[in-house]
Amino acid sequence: MKKILTQVYSLEIPDNWLFESDDSGIVSMHDHKGRGALTISSYSSSSDSPDAVAMLERFVGGRGLVVRKEGKPSAAESEYEDSVGGKTVFVYAAAFCRGHQLILVSYNCNKDKLSKSELEQVHKAVEGLEFKDSK
Repeated sequence: MKKILTQVYSLEIPDNWLFESDDSGIVSMHDHKGRGALTISSYSSSSDSPDAVAMLERFVGGRGLVVRKEGKPSAAESEYEDSVGGKTVFVYAAAFCRGHQLILVSYNCNKDKLSKSELEQVHKAVEGLEFKDSK
């Protein structure tokens, strides 16, 4: 496993995943076979206690939201299909909030190339996502 460290969070991804990041806090990762792409963005909120559920509802729009977990940090997840350029795309989206820190996660893959094992790796990586401690 490779450990990815940013100013806001850390997570581990499989060794065979490629990743890149930019100065805006966006980290993109994908399997070397290029089936799907996992993108993680981090933000600071002006709110004292941002709501992950409300944030994810805005992010996924009217495509449906399934809240799977709540607590500290607050978290929400959604899985849905979307149509892009005439193709059906599978989307997994998640939002995590702690204090003023917000993290948005998105995994996209053509539905016909969706790999159960890759999706399991995505879920495992996201489950291991940890906010860095504020000092």
